[in-house]
Amino acid sequence: KAKKSSGQKDAVLWCSDDFEAANATLDYLLIKSGAKLKDYFKAVATNFPVVNELPPEGELSLTFCDYYQLAKDNMTWTQIPGVTLPSSEAAAAARQHIVDGVDTETGEVLEDHTENFGNESNSPAQATAPAPELTVVATMPLRHRVLAQYIGEGEYLYHVDASQKKEILRLEMDTDNSYVQNLLLAAENVEAFKKAIEHDIHKIV
Repeated sequence: KAKKSSGQKDAVLWCSDDFEAANATLDYLLIKSGAKLKDYFKAVATNFPVVNELPPEGELSLTFCDYYQLAKDNMTWTQIPGVTLPSSEAAAAARQHIVDGVDTETGEVLEDHTENFGNESNSPAQATAPAPELTVVATMPLRHRVLAQYIGEGEYLYHVDASQKKEILRLEMDTDNSYVQNLLLAAENVEAFKKAIEHDIHKIV
């Protein structure tokens, strides 16, 4: 939910990950959209609404809350009284305008944040290329989550590939690197660090 003073729109996301991983995905998508995390309250988990206006899995929606609101239980979505829902045909037509991340009507390039690697390709070279094995940072052990943000060198890492995971394991075992070892020690002994979300870990590291 966006803070009123921010002027931002409420954001909705659904995915099959656990709540912590979903939170990390939400933070990533908000930052990618140009929003600031300080403009939003902490995310909450709700019941799953089966409605046409729900965005595809893993995609951020800034329009869903134009039509639906949470009931008093903060779990159930209900249609906002007096609001007319867009027709399912209109919603489907809008989706058809998006081809390979580009709006064919406006020419706007739209970011696709869903990691679909190794899908079919018309190019033989691409078809035989191995798909990169990516791991969502939020699903990793705490020590590895900390090191993932450390090797990002200032860039927020949402996921890591196989080579980055090897670097994380190397750093974890490098007892001569006092900075890294002290960082890991702090992460395991400071309670606030243990409960921190990925964005906060990134800022600290």
